Amino acid sequence: MTVEFKILGETRILVGGTPVELKRNRVRCLLALLLLHANTTVSRDRLLHLVWSSSTAVDSSQVDRSSLQDHIKLVRRSIKNLPASLSSVGAGYRLDVEKKLIDYHRFGDVLAAARSVGVGRDPARVRDLLAPVVDLWDAQPLLDLKSQRAESLREEMIKDRFLPACLLLAESHLALGHPGDVLALFDRVEAAHDVDQRFAVARIDALIGLGRHEDAASLCERTLEDLSKRGRFIGPEIQARQELLRPSPQSSVRPAPIPVAVEMPRPQQLPQASNLVGRADLLAKLDDAMPAEHEPISGVIVLHSAGGCGKTALAVTWAHRPPQLARFPDGRLFVDLEGYGPGRPADSGQVLADFLVSFGVDPDAIPARLDQRVDRLRELLAGKRVLAILDNARDEAHIRPLLDALSGCHILVTSRNRFEDLTVHYGAEEIEVGPLTVESSRRYLTRGIGSPRAVGDPMAFNALIDLCGGIPLALRILRARASKQRSTPLAALLEEEPRHLLEYGSNRPLSVVFSGSYEVLGPETRWLFRSLGGHPGAIFGVEAAAAVADLSAEATRRNLELLVEAHLIEPEVRGRYRFHDLLREYAVGLLDLDPTGQERTAVVRRILDWYLLVARNAESVINPTRELDPLPGEVSTLQLLTFSGVDDAMGWFEREGPNLFAAVEAGHTCGMDAQTWRIANTFGDVFYRLGQADRATRALETALASARRIRENEPAAEFKVLNNLGFSYMNQRRNSDAFRVFRLAYSGFERMDHAEGMASILANLAFLETRIGDPQQAVVLAEKSLDIYTRLNKILEVGQLRVVLGIVYRMVGDRSNAIGSLWLAVGIGREIDALQVTGDGLLELSVVYLEMKEIDLSVSCASDALALLTQVKSGPRIAAAHLALAKALYGQSDLVAAERHAGAAVHLLRLRPDAEAAVRALEILSDVLIAQDRLAEAREATGLAIELLAAGHPLQADLRSKLAALGTTSPR
Repeated sequence: MTVEFKILGETRILVGGTPVELKRNRVRCLLALLLLHANTTVSRDRLLHLVWSSSTAVDSSQVDRSSLQDHIKLVRRSIKNLPASLSSVGAGYRLDVEKKLIDYHRFGDVLAAARSVGVGRDPARVRDLLAPVVDLWDAQPLLDLKSQRAESLREEMIKDRFLPACLLLAESHLALGHPGDVLALFDRVEAAHDVDQRFAVARIDALIGLGRHEDAASLCERTLEDLSKRGRFIGPEIQARQELLRPSPQSSVRPAPIPVAVEMPRPQQLPQASNLVGRADLLAKLDDAMPAEHEPISGVIVLHSAGGCGKTALAVTWAHRPPQLARFPDGRLFVDLEGYGPGRPADSGQVLADFLVSFGVDPDAIPARLDQRVDRLRELLAGKRVLAILDNARDEAHIRPLLDALSGCHILVTSRNRFEDLTVHYGAEEIEVGPLTVESSRRYLTRGIGSPRAVGDPMAFNALIDLCGGIPLALRILRARASKQRSTPLAALLEEEPRHLLEYGSNRPLSVVFSGSYEVLGPETRWLFRSLGGHPGAIFGVEAAAAVADLSAEATRRNLELLVEAHLIEPEVRGRYRFHDLLREYAVGLLDLDPTGQERTAVVRRILDWYLLVARNAESVINPTRELDPLPGEVSTLQLLTFSGVDDAMGWFEREGPNLFAAVEAGHTCGMDAQTWRIANTFGDVFYRLGQADRATRALETALASARRIRENEPAAEFKVLNNLGFSYMNQRRNSDAFRVFRLAYSGFERMDHAEGMASILANLAFLETRIGDPQQAVVLAEKSLDIYTRLNKILEVGQLRVVLGIVYRMVGDRSNAIGSLWLAVGIGREIDALQVTGDGLLELSVVYLEMKEIDLSVSCASDALALLTQVKSGPRIAAAHLALAKALYGQSDLVAAERHAGAAVHLLRLRPDAEAAVRALEILSDVLIAQDRLAEAREATGLAIELLAAGHPLQADLRSKLAALGTTSPR
C-alpha cells in the first residue's frame, strides 16, 4: 500500500490514497517541519519559534516546551505503523523517512535531475521530467503554518525550488518550439518575478516565437528600465534581445531567439589526494549518493565533523577516483573557504570571480555585484557536468551564493557545522565524518611507528589510541612525534599527553584546529565551552552545564546546540552531551589561560556546589528520614533538580555516578575540602544498591583525606567520613578494614563527646560483630547504641537499632527477645512512615519464624517485606527478601514460586560484588531444583556457586560434596 506525505499545501498523509486524520493544527505544523527537514535533527527552539511564535516569551516558556512534548507524542501517534520514525536526538527531534515519499523532496530530486540533463542536451527529457511535478505545486507550501517566520521560510522554498523549475521548464518549451506553453506556464508565476531577467528573457523569446514583436520589445524595455533602477547587472542575453528588437529599416527579417553556444575550459583544481585510512564506509556512502552512470548528476552533500577528522581528505580522495573522472568531464572545482582560519573567511564574491576566470571569462568582464556573478556562473554552467568541492565552510550564509551559482553541479561541502537548512532549500544530504574505528587507528599508528614498538608496550600503545579517540589529525601528529622520537618509550610519550598532543606540530597543531571552531562562536557560547572545561566528567546534562557556566537553562540549551553544530560536543541520549577527550582537554586549557586562576576556581566551586545540593535532594527522596550533614558556610545560588520519586532519584545517581566520583577527586585536587567530603558522605548506600560499592569506597577514601585537611575547622568531618567508609567496607565484606576505621571513628567521637556519632559507630560495630562471629559482643554494642539513641530521642535510629538487636538476639538463640525487638522496629517504622525500617524488621521476622517452623508467618512477613523494600529500591535488601521468601516457600513445598524468588535473588546479588550472598541464593536454588528432580540444572547452579568463591573459601568443601552427590566432581 502506497504512503505519501504532502507539505505542498496543507499537511497531509495519504495511505493508499486515503487521508490520515490530523485534527490539530500544531500537529500538522510540527509534522510539516519535520518532513521538510526529513532525516535531520530539528532543534526544539526552531520548532517553538516556527509553531509557537505567537507566545510572548518563547525562550523562557516552560509551558510552550511542555506543549511541544505533548504535540510530538501526537505526531508519533499519527505516523504509527507508517514507514517513518520520530526520535528525540540531543535538544531536538529527527523524523527518519524516505524522502521520495514526501512531495516537496520528490520535487527537488526531479529538479536536480532536470538540471543535470540540461536543456541544451535533451530539452524533451527536461520537459518530461518537470511538467508533471510543477503541476504538483498547486498551493503554497507549509500552508498550516501562519507565523511571520513561516512566511519567510515559504518564500525561500518557492525561490529555491518552484521558480527555478518553472524557468527550466520554460527553456525546454522554447527549445522544442512551443512558445505558447511558456506564456501559459508563466501565468502561474507572480508578475513580480518578471524582473528576474532570466524569466524576462524566456518570456521575450516566447513572444517573439509567437510573432508578438511589439509586446516583446515593450517587455524588454520595461525589464531594462527596472534593472537599471535597481542597480542590477544587465546580462548579455537581455542586451542581445534589446538589440534584436530595435527597429531596423534595412531589414525585414523577423527576430528569433539567439542561441548561445560557449566553448569553455574544463578546470581541474583538485589538490593532491592524501593517504586516506579506514574510510571505505564513507567512500561507499558518497558513491551511494550518486545516481547510476546513465542518469543525471547534481546535488549537494555536506560532510561535517569536528576539526581534524579528515573531511577534506575524504572529499578529495573520492573526487580523484576514476569514476568521477568520467562523471564530471566539464570540470572539477576546489576552493578552501577558510571558514575556520585565523583570518577572515574567503569572500564569496571573489570565489565566484575565480571560478568565472577558470571557465574562460575575461577578468575585465566579470560583473561587479555578487548577485550578478551568481547569475553569470549559473548561466555558464547550465547543462554542464561539473564537480565542486567547497571546503571548510563556516555557515550557510557563507556558501549560499556559491550554491546558487553552482546549481546543477554536484557539490561537496565540508564544514565543522551542521547545516540544517541546506537539506530543505538545496536537498542536501548530510554525512557525518565520525572518528576512525579502533582497528583503523591501530593500523595507521602501527604503520608509522613500527610493529615491534607497538607490540612491545601494548598498554601504552592502546592508551595512546584511546587518547586520540579516532581523530585522524591527532593520530597523524602522534605518529609524527613518535617517529621522530624513536628512542622514547611509548609510555613516556603517554605521560606527556594529552596537552602536548594538542600543541605538537609546527604546521597545524590540534589546538589551532580546535581554536578555529571555537573563535567563530559568540561570546556566550565560548564562555559555556570554556566553563565546561571545569566540569568533572566528559558526559553532562543541561542542568549541570547551566550550573558550571552560571547561565539559565534556556540559554544553556541554545548554546549547547550551537556547540553541537560546531562539533565541539556530541549529543547523547536523554538530553545529555559528551566531550571528546581532546576537545575537553582543549576546553581545560582555555579555562587555565586566566593567569589569576579565579575563573577556574569559580567554575569548579559552582559545579561542586551543584552536585552537592542535587545529591542531597536525591538522597532525601531515597532516604527521607535521613539527617544529612549541614551545608558549608556559603553555597552558590543555583538552579537545582528536584525528583518525582525514588526511581527518578536513583536514576540520577546512576547517570551521574561517574561525575560525582570525579567531582570528589576534583574537589580534593582544588582544595575545596568542605564540598568534597560532603558530596561523598551524601552517597549513603546508593552506590552499593547500584552495584558500584568499590567506586563509592574510593571516593570516600579521597573524601577522608579532604576531611583531615580541615579537621581544625570541622573536627567531626573526619569521623563522619570514617563511619561511612567503614559501612562501605562492611558492604564489600572487607570486615577487618571496616573494624579498623570504625574504631578510629569511635575514638574520635568519644574525644569530642559526640554522643550521636558514638551511637552510630556502636550500631555499625554490632552489625559487624554478627559477621565476624561474636554475637554476644554484638548484643552488648547494640544495647549501648540503643540506650544513647533513646536518650537523644532519635526515633528513626531507635527503629534501626531494634532491627540490629533482633538479628543479634536471634544469633544468640534468644528468639523471644528477637521477635519482640523486631516487632518494635516494625511499629516504629509504621509510626514514622520509615519504609526501610518496617521492611527490614519484617524481613528479619521472616527469618526467625522460619527457624521456628512457623512457615505461614515466615511467608507472610517475607512477602510484606519484599513489597516495602521494592518501594524504596533497596537492591541488596530486595534480594534478601526474595531469598527469605524462597526459603519459606520451599518449606511450604511451593517449588515453582520458590524457584522464581530464588532466581530473582541470584540475579540481583550477581549484580553486586557480594559473592557469599550470591552463593547462598544459588544453594537455595539448587535445593529447589533437586526437589523437582532437575538434577542437571541443580549441578549447574552448584557449580556456579563454587566458581564464585575464591580458592580455599570455607564454603567450597561443602559445595563440592554436594556437587559430587549430584553426579560430578567439579564444575565445568
